[in-house]
Amino acid sequence: MYECGPYALDGHERRLCNAGQVVALRPKAHDVLVALVRRAGTLVTKRELLDLIWRDVSVEEGVLAVDVSSLRKSLGECGVAGTYIETVPRAGYRFSEAVRRTRVPAEPLSMKWPIGVLPARPEVS
Repeated sequence: MYECGPYALDGHERRLCNAGQVVALRPKAHDVLVALVRRAGTLVTKRELLDLIWRDVSVEEGVLAVDVSSLRKSLGECGVAGTYIETVPRAGYRFSEAVRRTRVPAEPLSMKWPIGVLPARPEVS
C-alpha cells in the first residue's frame, strides 16, 4: 500500500482511492502508476515502462503518453510542480511527490462456512 497526500494506492487489490473514494483507472494506466510510485523520486525511462507494462506486445511510446495523460487527469494537480507525474523530456517520467509505504495486515480467511470439495466424477449408486 502506498500513500501520497489524499491518495492511497493498493497494488495487490488494483485500487486507487482519493480520500476513501475509488478512482477509476484503466488497467494499463494503473500498472504505469504502480511502476512510477514504486520508484518515486527517480527517473523511470520510457523503455523500462514499455518493457514492464507491455512485456510481450510491441507498442509505440504514444500508448504510454496516453496512459500518463489519463493518470494526470485522474490525480489532478498537486504540489509545487503542479502534477504528481513529471515528464523528463526524451527520457521518461518521475513520480515527483513524496510517497509513504504502509503495510496492511491481511485478514485471515474465515472458516466459518468451509467450502466442501466434491470429487471430479462423483460415484453414482
